[in-house]
Amino acid sequence: MPEPAAAAPPNATPNWERTLAQFESMPGELADLKRSLGEVLHRFEDALEHLGIEARRLSNEASSLALVADRLQTRLVDLGHALGNGDTYHERPLPEPRVAPPEEPQFRPSDSGVTIILAGVPGFQGLMDVQRALNGLVAIENASVVGFKNDEASLRVVLRQAAGARQIVEGLQASIGQQVMIEEARPEAQRLRLRFVEKESRR
Repeated sequence: MPEPAAAAPPNATPNWERTLAQFESMPGELADLKRSLGEVLHRFEDALEHLGIEARRLSNEASSLALVADRLQTRLVDLGHALGNGDTYHERPLPEPRVAPPEEPQFRPSDSGVTIILAGVPGFQGLMDVQRALNGLVAIENASVVGFKNDEASLRVVLRQAAGARQIVEGLQASIGQQVMIEEARPEAQRLRLRFVEKESRR
């Protein structure tokens, strides 16, 4: 005896209707998706075209800058030759540092003072001029005559500050208006020997 056909579930018809409705709505959704993709592709193409334009512009500007740099370099080289310096891009050697001359030994202040021997003194008045000139120097506190014989005088000089032989001689010459030369300078022995330079006789 044949079995009776199974009865369809009560909600079978609504499920088929929903599935059919979904298939029917898919062409519209695909069309929207296609249109959106088209818009995206169009924007992407516009962006690529804009980038291409910018790349060409930058390339042209770089070429222009290179041309300007070449012209400037040529002008600089020409200017260097015109000034007689050759290639202006060659580095010039740095000047050698100047070595300062050694400091002159100094006579130091002391209770015993400095003994100055002065030869070739032009008379007693010349000796007085020397004493007065030495007392007028800033570095000298007191200068006194110890002895005078045969145009050679001995003076005791008390310093208030250190002074070199050249400093003393230059101050002395500026005051008396005569040239004096250094024969011996011994700061360690507190002794200085000077000599008047005789003026050449006029013909």
